[in-house]
Amino acid sequence: MESDLDLESEPEPTTDDPQPLRSDLEEEPQMSPGPRQLLIANPAAQRDTEDSQTEQDVDGMESEDFCAVCLIGGELLCCDRCPKVFHLSCHVPPLLSFPTGDWVCSICRDVLQPEVEYDCENERSSGANTAHGLSACDQRTCERLALLILSNILSAPFQEPVSPLARHYYQIIKRPMDMSVIRAKLSKGSPRHYSSPDQFVADVYLMFHNCAKFNYPDSEVAQAGRSLEAFFTSKLKEVFPGRDFPMAEVDSDSDEYDEACRATDGSFLWPERREQCHRKRKRRQSLKSRRHHF
Repeated sequence: MESDLDLESEPEPTTDDPQPLRSDLEEEPQMSPGPRQLLIANPAAQRDTEDSQTEQDVDGMESEDFCAVCLIGGELLCCDRCPKVFHLSCHVPPLLSFPTGDWVCSICRDVLQPEVEYDCENERSSGANTAHGLSACDQRTCERLALLILSNILSAPFQEPVSPLARHYYQIIKRPMDMSVIRAKLSKGSPRHYSSPDQFVADVYLMFHNCAKFNYPDSEVAQAGRSLEAFFTSKLKEVFPGRDFPMAEVDSDSDEYDEACRATDGSFLWPERREQCHRKRKRRQSLKSRRHHF
């Protein structure tokens, strides 16, 4: 009887207590005290495997359906190293014809030792005077930066000049700047071709400064300008590490207006500020005369 009571009085294990697993109850096999065998990987075989994996990734990469700059389809040129595609005229520099064989865009091309040469480079090197322009390496670097900006989805408001219908824009912004002007100044045949990367960087920052000056801080365009400026600054530090660039000598807040820019850009219809002011004065005078008459 006592043994039965003792067995009944023993507490039964509750489900809350952790139960030992079967793997914990099993004894681990003892390893032999002999020397362990070391597995030494073959570096050459590993490198070949990585190269083949990279080639498979490139072969399996699907190109985009629309141009990375204008976001429009059509006859597009595909880069062999990235999924971006471009129209001939949208690429920086603009190409004259579709190339044969492998082709890489300015973003993927090596600026020091380019893998491919563009047909426009051969033409501009033979027909233009490159003594006072950018060096070949700086030219390719600036073209890469310009194409990086244009390929960003936030660059749509900065690709073309602001419309003359924009109210008071050209009264507030004394030196307008956009990517179409920057692309034109990157051309070797332009009389206003950049002579140093500092001028290129100053124009890009001038474009962002004009955006921040004219637009409200909480507007979509102003936010896009700030994000795109931060993107450009990060890419600028990558291609020009440890180099400081001065800002534009003549700011858009200055009273000095660049009349030479108006003379060279004859295709753009600049708004006449005098006519706008004259119309405002006539309208005010008519209101005063009406009040006096009545």
